[in-house]
Amino acid sequence: MGLSGLQFLGIAGGRAADIIRAEDVRRSKEYNAAFNKFIDNNVGALKTASAKQKLILNKAKKDISQIVSTYLKGFDFSDSVKYEIANTIYASHGYKMENVNADAQNRLQQYVNAGGDENKFNYVNEYITNAKDIKSERTLDQIAMKHAQDLAPMPKLDLAAKAVGLGKYKETAFVDADTDRIEKDLIAATGYKPDTTIPDGPTIGIEGPVVNVKDKLQTENILLDRADKDKARIISEYRKKKLEEELAKGDYTATKLNSLYNFQLGIEYNKQGLKVGQNADGSLTPKETGKATFDAQKNTFQYIVNNVIKAPTPFTGTPFIKNESIRNELARIGSSVPLAAKLGQETKQGKKFITSMRIVGRKYQSDGTDGYELGTEYIFLGKDINDIILKR
Repeated sequence: MGLSGLQFLGIAGGRAADIIRAEDVRRSKEYNAAFNKFIDNNVGALKTASAKQKLILNKAKKDISQIVSTYLKGFDFSDSVKYEIANTIYASHGYKMENVNADAQNRLQQYVNAGGDENKFNYVNEYITNAKDIKSERTLDQIAMKHAQDLAPMPKLDLAAKAVGLGKYKETAFVDADTDRIEKDLIAATGYKPDTTIPDGPTIGIEGPVVNVKDKLQTENILLDRADKDKARIISEYRKKKLEEELAKGDYTATKLNSLYNFQLGIEYNKQGLKVGQNADGSLTPKETGKATFDAQKNTFQYIVNNVIKAPTPFTGTPFIKNESIRNELARIGSSVPLAAKLGQETKQGKKFITSMRIVGRKYQSDGTDGYELGTEYIFLGKDINDIILKR
């Protein structure tokens, strides 16, 4: 006896339901596998960065507070200004308390040698050049966290985009994926908290280094008997050389790259006879501007870019010039470096500046003939290396 129409439709409907259920199970397995893979690939780096930030944060807060209690007693400054001054002292001595204390002792000795009364010596007055002009509203937590984020940045994850990608496993012809829910699940599973935006501190001027004339440079083995200006230059060159040796061995980090830039920039400024102040982050700010200043900045930036390009490839197989954190640091530094030229502009020789005239390590603005949109600013890196785009 044959099946009735209703019986046939019932069987067909049941098979269809089985097929749909099987498809749902397959999609669910694929979603879970993709979700878990993403978590496994990222949670370790997130935990490492978080732990490093916590260590740096706590140490910075402790050391900055110690500098305030030791060297800023009796000053009628707000707590924020005291923390900014202490942070500048801390940063300009390599974030090491032993260096801070050693410098204070050296300046005290210099003060006494010049006929000053030891009881009237004040380290802040002898080191900070514009203390009364400093203004800030940043808290100790903000200052220390900015330091922690700079040294151990949190990996950048676009969880919203990842949620959209994972949502494709849950989409059907009748149901859209709840990507908001997926994103919340990703945040819960990874514990991801992106770095917060913290304002930069004020520019704070400092005196140049105090050099003991009896000190000897290990590399030169000579007595320092030159003028203070020359002594400072020699020390900077010596420190730069030691840093270059570390980088040549593959010990390359964004922080060391920034230090190398500042050492070299100080040397360039010194050659031009320019006076400088030092910011809380250790960067240098000239007290005068002009062609000499701009030339020093452009020459220094070209130097560090070529230093990165020529650096030996690390064991990871990715050249440093293609490393994201290094490129980000070059972009950060390069954003404040003057343009080398605008393509299409007239040169001093009356010729039009074209792409073949570009120099590796210099910053240019596009006229649309170099593959970029008109007005795009970028760092030119040469053949087979993607330029670093600064502004479109």
